[in-house]
Amino acid sequence: MEWPKCPECGGSLNYEPNTVQWPPGAPVIHDADAKESAMLMVVMGYTEDGKCRTRYINRYNGSMRLTPKEWHNPLCAVHDPKRFNIPLPQRS
Repeated sequence: MEWPKCPECGGSLNYEPNTVQWPPGAPVIHDADAKESAMLMVVMGYTEDGKCRTRYINRYNGSMRLTPKEWHNPLCAVHDPKRFNIPLPQRS
């Protein structure tokens, strides 16, 4: 099934557009990323124009760190990892 272009970002999505306003700290996965735990991101907040500010989770020597680069994604493209049965990392 092909979804129509998203009215928010104007792009095509691989999955139904997300409508959840994720709180800061929530784990999410981008629509175009591989659906695996190595691609998980954390919501940092929102830009003034409503884009979801995210950073990838980087697992290093058993600890979790966030990558320094911040990504600004349209809300439609950040999904709940549980939807794809992706296990969430445990905080240490």
